[in-house]
Amino acid sequence: MTSRSADRFDALPKVELHLHLEGAIPLPALAELARKHGEKEAADLDALRERFRFRDFPHFIDTWVWKNGLLRELDDFAFVAEAVAASWLDEEGRARLIASLRAEAAWGEE
Repeated sequence: MTSRSADRFDALPKVELHLHLEGAIPLPALAELARKHGEKEAADLDALRERFRFRDFPHFIDTWVWKNGLLRELDDFAFVAEAVAASWLDEEGRARLIASLRAEAAWGEE
C-alpha cells in the first residue's frame, strides 16, 4: 500500500463489527461494579487503570477472570450494557453507531 492510499484508508470512517460486552466495560462503570461487590482497592480509577496495564499473558488472564467475576447478577449485566451503550453516544447524546444486540443464552438457562 502506498503512503497516499494508506492516508486515504486512515481517513475512512471505521465501524465496530463485533464486541464482547465484558471486554468493553468503561473503567468508571467497572469501578462502580467493584465497589458494589466490595472490591475497594479496585474502585479507584487510577488503580484500576494500572491493573489493566498487562505485564504478560498470565496477568491478562488473571485480570480477565477477576473482571468477569464482578458480573454476578443479572443487574450487573444490565448495568454494564447500559454503560457500554452510553459510551457510544456523542456530546449531543446521539448514537455514534447502530447496534444489534444478540443474547447467546438467557440468564440462568442453557
